[in-house]
Parts: sequence; structure tokens; C-alpha cells
Amino acid sequence: MNVQSIPRGAVNTWLRIARVPVDAGVKLLNGRSGGASIVVDRVDAKVRSVAGRVLSDDALKEEAARRQAAADERARALRLRAEAEARSNEADERFADKLSDADRQRQQAEERAEQARESIERRAEEERESVAERESELREATTKAAAQREKAASERADRARLEELEQETDALDASEDALTTEQEATRLKQAAAANKAARKSS
Repeated sequence: MNVQSIPRGAVNTWLRIARVPVDAGVKLLNGRSGGASIVVDRVDAKVRSVAGRVLSDDALKEEAARRQAAADERARALRLRAEAEARSNEADERFADKLSDADRQRQQAEERAEQARESIERRAEEERESVAERESELREATTKAAAQREKAASERADRARLEELEQETDALDASEDALTTEQEATRLKQAAAANKAARKSS
């Protein structure tokens, strides 16, 4: 054992004792306080570096440099992990926003589809009512036209029958006139014969 190993051992022992409550506190945090542990490691490295310079102990200075490098590397890893978690959280938030936007767009699309369906049904109902109304008007017009045709046909038949009756009346009148003329001629003829006979007898 050389002379320098004694103070180096004392420094190591002192640091181990000094770190006991700090390390216990870090363990109680279940490793959630990585930053505190790094600070403790850097203080440890700084104490070893100072002691190494004071004692001119190269082994202490090398150990201090290794611990400082390890603390820096852990700090870098912790920073990268925090950045990754931040990016992950941002990505989760963006994803949640996109899901929210997608859900909102889906709801809007469903509302538009429902409005379009209601509009189509309303127009279809209006069209059905319009068709029914036109059919009713057509049936009414058809019935009216049929009644008018029937009335016109009846009027034509009445006119034809009237014409027939008028023709029959004219024929009867002509026949009566002929009969009257014939009777008058017979009467005149008989009267003439009677006159003639009377003249002969006188």
C-alpha cells in the first residue's frame, strides 16, 4: 500500500457515507428523479477531482473524469429520453386531434347525409302528392270530358230524332194536303156530275 492510497481510501469512504442518505432518497423516488441522481454523481466527480488535484492523486482524477463522463452521458440520455417523451406526447396530442377532427368530420358527414336523406324524402313526398293531384285532376277532366261527350251524343241523337220527326210531320202534312186535294177534286167532280145530271133532267 502506497502513501497516496490512504487518503484516496478516506475520500472514497467519506463519499460513500455522504451519498447514503441521498441515494436512499433517490431509491424512494423509484428512479423518477434521474436529474437528482446525476447532480449527486457530478458532485461526487467534482469532489474526487478536487481531492485528486489537492492530493496529486492521478487515480482519483481519472475516477473523477470517468464519473463526470458517465454523469454527462446519463444527462444526455435523460435529455434525449425527455425529448423523445415530449415528441411522443406531441404525436399523441396530434393523433388525438386528428381523431377528434375525424370524428367531427364523420358527425358532420352523417348530419349532411341525414339532411340530404330528409330532403330527398321530402321532395319524393311532394312529387307523390303532385302526381296524385295531377291524376285526380286527370280523372276529373276525363270524367267531365266523357260526360260532355255523352251529352253531345245525346244532343245529336235528340236533334236527329227531331229532324226525323220533322220529316215525318212534313210527310204527313204533305199526305194530308194531297188527300184534301184529292177529296176536294172528288167532291168537285161529283158536284159537277150532279150539276150536269140536273141540267139534263131539266
